[in-house]
Amino acid sequence: MLAHSDNTQTQPQSLETVGRLIDLDHAKVDYGYKFDEAVAEAQKRVPPTEEQIRWVIDVTEELCNVVVNAEISKSVCVLPMSLDKELPWEFPQATVYVGKIVRSLHFQRKTTQNSGRRELTLEDLRLVHWQTPLPPRFNQRELGDTERIGTIPYMSHELLDFSVLSVIPHTPHSIIHDMESLFWVLLYLCLTRKGPGGDSRDELFDQPAPLEKSTWDLLLIEQQEYPVREAGRFDPLILHHIHPYFNDVKPILREWWRILCLGFKRYDDAESIEYIYTPRLFRLATSKWLQNHPNKVESEEPYIEMMKKEDMRRRKDQMEILEHVADICGPERCC
Repeated sequence: MLAHSDNTQTQPQSLETVGRLIDLDHAKVDYGYKFDEAVAEAQKRVPPTEEQIRWVIDVTEELCNVVVNAEISKSVCVLPMSLDKELPWEFPQATVYVGKIVRSLHFQRKTTQNSGRRELTLEDLRLVHWQTPLPPRFNQRELGDTERIGTIPYMSHELLDFSVLSVIPHTPHSIIHDMESLFWVLLYLCLTRKGPGGDSRDELFDQPAPLEKSTWDLLLIEQQEYPVREAGRFDPLILHHIHPYFNDVKPILREWWRILCLGFKRYDDAESIEYIYTPRLFRLATSKWLQNHPNKVESEEPYIEMMKKEDMRRRKDQMEILEHVADICGPERCC
C-alpha cells in the first residue's frame, strides 16, 4: 500500500512495498508492480489545458451551484481511466463525474443554505492529487470459477453477481473488492453486536411473535435480503439499525459506502478515482474520523484482559468435557 500525506494536495511519499491483495482465501502479489515506475509515470502525466480547467470549473458551477478549484479540475480530468484505450477519458465526462461527487456529499444543499461560497478543495471532495501514483492494478488476473470462494456475506457483490460477470467477463479481483469486504465485516459487527467482546444483540434472539419491525429489519439485513443499491438508501435502511454503542462509527461507514457506490459506477466505461484509489480514500476517511474523535480510541488493555478471560473460559469448558467423557468411557479410554 502507498503511504499518503495528511494533506491530499501534496505529493504522497513511498513505502516502496510490493502491492498485495487478499483474494478471498488466497494472498496474491502483483509482482509486476514497481512503485518507482508508478511515481515516474505519475510525474509524466499531462495536466489539462487552462481552457479545459476553466471549462470544468464553470460548468460545475452552473450545474451544481458550487465552485471547485483548479486542483479538483485536474484530478477529475486526469485520474479516471477509460476501459477502452481507443476512447480516452475526456474533460466533458469529467464535469459529469465531478457533479456526481458533489451530489454524493450534498454540497449543493449546503451551498443553498449558506449565503457565502468558497472554492471547494480536494479535501472537501475527498479526492487525491492528480499526480498520485497508481496503486497495484492486478489487471493481468482474471476471475475463475475456482477462485469464487470465501465467506459469502463479506464477498464483493461484483464477484458474486453473475449478471455483472456476464457483461464484464474478465473483471479482475482488484483492490476495491477487498475494501468492500472490509466494509461488510465492519457493518455486520455494528449491526449484530452490542459492543466489544462479541456479545450478540439481545433483540436478535428470543423475540416473541410477531417480531417488532426493527428486529425484522435486522434479520433481513443479516440475511442479505435488504435491497440496498444506492448511497442515499444506506442511512434510512441500514445505519438506522446499528447498535447505539457503534453510533460514533456511522461517519466511517457512511463515507466508505459513498466511496464504494461511486467506485462501482461506470462513467462511460471508465474507472473512477474511487475505484482506482479505494484504500487511500478509506484511509483518509478513517484518519479524519480519528482526528475528530480522539477520545473514542480506546486502549487495547481491556481487550487483552477480555481475551485472557475468554481463553480461561474455553479451557474450563474443555476440562469439563474431558471429565464427562472420562466418567462415561473411563479414564483409560479418555486418554
